[in-house]
Amino acid sequence: MFSTGCRFVVPLDGLDGTNPATTGIGGGGTQGGAGGRAGAGGGSAGGGAGLGGRDAGSVDGAGVADGNEPSDASPDANGIGPTLVYQGVDGTIRGIAISDSDLYWVEFGMGRGIVHMPKLGASQPVLLHRLDVGTTTAFDVAVDRTFVYWGDENQIWQIPVSGNVSTSPFSYFSTGSQIPRYIAVERAVPGVDANAFDPSQADVYVTTAGASIIYGTLGTSFIRYIEQPGIAGVAIYSPRGDAGGHDLLWGYGKGIKEGPLQGGGGIDITTSGLPVEGVATDGRFIYWIENGQEIKSFEPTTSAAPRRLCFDALQDLGTDGDIAVDDAWVYFTWPKKNQILKCPK
Repeated sequence: MFSTGCRFVVPLDGLDGTNPATTGIGGGGTQGGAGGRAGAGGGSAGGGAGLGGRDAGSVDGAGVADGNEPSDASPDANGIGPTLVYQGVDGTIRGIAISDSDLYWVEFGMGRGIVHMPKLGASQPVLLHRLDVGTTTAFDVAVDRTFVYWGDENQIWQIPVSGNVSTSPFSYFSTGSQIPRYIAVERAVPGVDANAFDPSQADVYVTTAGASIIYGTLGTSFIRYIEQPGIAGVAIYSPRGDAGGHDLLWGYGKGIKEGPLQGGGGIDITTSGLPVEGVATDGRFIYWIENGQEIKSFEPTTSAAPRRLCFDALQDLGTDGDIAVDDAWVYFTWPKKNQILKCPK
């Protein structure tokens, strides 16, 4: 059970560790997939307000504003504003991901790296892997039941979810000359795709700074889509109870596209004409950050227009935002404030 009235501000001070790493390998790979599905689109420019509004989490226990939110903040469409989950200190927050229990993110800066903490915020964040000081290419993180994955330089790295800063990560595959950005990993439907959690066979999809989508598994990689201007967030669309037919979703300069996992061509499923950054799905709805100003959701099997979540007034979140969802919450980053927040779905 989650509470919308709680707020957790937890710094990373005092975390320590080492940075052992192995070199990577690259190669060719193939992967099957099903075709895309059409969907309705649409959207409008908009955005958000700062923390608070009518959210119970915008005041402290005594009912006094805590200074983190403007007094004129607007609530989201549900009348509940976003709740602060984590406030970065000296590092820079990039991509986020969630498991059943934890929130993971990339935070680079002195003493920072791949970090996780319980979604309930009951304890301090834990450094899973320390990034090299001065790195600027670490961007996003993904997680399955067994491993955590992230991109840095031209490698996708992997470390066990049970690891710590003393655990040596290893290169899962190379992206060649292309710099990885947003990452998605295939997560199996329980009882259907159990083998997808084989640690040597997890399917990882990466958007790159070179406007491509790369597929990779242990030691192999292959470009699936090219020439996607403004390409950003990526997610694997696998409706609940679906034994197959998984598709790929990705944000780009004019909306969201969907296409088969094996490549071959994508179709527009949102047509706002505005750039999309982070993309996530809960199997039924798709969630995304639009134009660095709005959090939106959309059910592609209906003709309904996208809904705005979390915010109702124009606000600049900044570039390179990311988003993740679980059964109850939408988590997203506010790059300009170096924050991770959540709001009800």
